[in-house]
Amino acid sequence: KYPADLVAKFYYAKRKLVWEIMRDGLKDKIEIQWRNISAIRAIIEDNSPGILEIELDKVPSFYREIEPKPGKHTVWTLSHDFTHGQASKYRKHCLQFPHGVLDQYYAKLLQC
Repeated sequence: KYPADLVAKFYYAKRKLVWEIMRDGLKDKIEIQWRNISAIRAIIEDNSPGILEIELDKVPSFYREIEPKPGKHTVWTLSHDFTHGQASKYRKHCLQFPHGVLDQYYAKLLQC
């Protein structure tokens, strides 16, 4: 709906990918441990959006933001699958990035 509704984060030191979704003024997040990724592919072409596809061999973890406090770090609590079961049922996740955004993050991901 809005440009900031979904944020993809790459945590190289913690070896995980995170999708943060803004809903009803609070954030939900999906955490994917690298060890649970069975396949990964990026489509990076000139003048086109970057596409990241990953396939999982285990269900990701789900979290809900606890009431945020200005100037404080986000506090998370374990949650249910807020995607109506889609993220638990379907092993393939596909994200589209604006042109040029995925390139450097994917290259670093492959190095790690």
